[in-house]
Amino acid sequence: MENSSREDLIGEIFGAISTKFSENIERLAAVDAFLQFAQNSTSMSAGYGIEKSYPLIERNLSERYGLGKIALEAIISFLKESVHKMREVDYDVYFWREAIKDYIRSKHLADFIEWYSSMYESLSEVERNRFLFLLYVLSKTSSLNDIRRWHACFFDKEERITDDEMRRMLVRLGLGNILYYRSSSGYDQDQFVLSPFLADLCERFRDKVPVGEEQVEEFFSKLSLGDIRL
Repeated sequence: MENSSREDLIGEIFGAISTKFSENIERLAAVDAFLQFAQNSTSMSAGYGIEKSYPLIERNLSERYGLGKIALEAIISFLKESVHKMREVDYDVYFWREAIKDYIRSKHLADFIEWYSSMYESLSEVERNRFLFLLYVLSKTSSLNDIRRWHACFFDKEERITDDEMRRMLVRLGLGNILYYRSSSGYDQDQFVLSPFLADLCERFRDKVPVGEEQVEEFFSKLSLGDIRL
């Protein structure tokens, strides 16, 4: 299949979002749904994990955008229909994953950054500090256990937050998604996947961090799990 035909379909699908969804937040959530579909790393040999991805994508959108059931079902239905169309044109899911990510970064990055900015402004001072802390922690590690323990040092000294609650918090703040993954050997799990916008967000919120970037780097280079329970 020629690239022009596949690219035309991508443009057609994303162009339809503005007509199918009247609210801006629903449109962004629809674009987000495609991005999450594209972030699934399940291989062809493991069946791509497409069908089992949809419920998790819906849950991520619900956590992040607070949309009602009808809106969420409409978004997931549109995603399913679109994936079916794409695979009729070209069965190669790897191609579509990369094409979707490239299209969203080129056409919708500013929309996501605007959402993050608005979300940040709506937070309390404590929640803003938590968001900035988690953003920069995620630039150093993707280990949920490490993130939760570092977070406890500053925001949860009684260590009441579980790994599952930490995942949900990161999803709500748009810093990652919980996505279905199946290995080629048949092992499956709900996998935490970092947002593709982390570097953009670090740049966007650089001036919000109360210390300099070099100090942040120095702090994380010296921080070890043995040091944080002071």
